[in-house]
Amino acid sequence: MKEYEVYSEYWEGTKTAKVVRHNEHKYWGVHLSDSTSDNDGFLMWHPTKSEYWCEDIAENFCQGMVREDGSVRNNMYYVRGLHKA
Repeated sequence: MKEYEVYSEYWEGTKTAKVVRHNEHKYWGVHLSDSTSDNDGFLMWHPTKSEYWCEDIAENFCQGMVREDGSVRNNMYYVRGLHKA
């Protein structure tokens, strides 16, 4: 059994992002993957954030504003959901 359930999925071109919720702890996360990459993607957990926060990250990844490792591209901090804490 997987440790999480997929709630929504975003994709554009070769990029796919899944908004997930941990089965035991009930916190939200996002799994980012690009079919052109050699790895299986990157799963980021956000225990203090909402489903909507993770949806923003998923959408921003598919639009090229977030890298597969979860880092933000230069000058992209003020895009919805990406502001510096």
